[in-house]
Amino acid sequence: MSEQSERPNEQETSPLRRADLFHGLSFVQILACAWPLGLIAVGGLIGGACGGAAFALNARVMRGSMSAPARYGLVVAIGLGAIALYFAIAVALAIAFPNIFAQR
Repeated sequence: MSEQSERPNEQETSPLRRADLFHGLSFVQILACAWPLGLIAVGGLIGGACGGAAFALNARVMRGSMSAPARYGLVVAIGLGAIALYFAIAVALAIAFPNIFAQR
């Protein structure tokens, strides 16, 4: 057996291929999905994790079979949920580690 037939193509197995994430979405739909990524600028790693998860969910919702208003409404709700989750994590960290957030 050849080496190539034993290993699957790396492009086919990559979970974050551009074609998979954006397949079938228009530019406007991608923008609607990506707005939670703004949490990266505000929240660093935690904001990026929340925003990235929301972006992945939004892309999945946009490829769904619901009506357009329902999809866009759900995308907004998912983004707002990501923001709420970010603030909940930030408050939990502030309570758990009060010395880090203490003003001097």
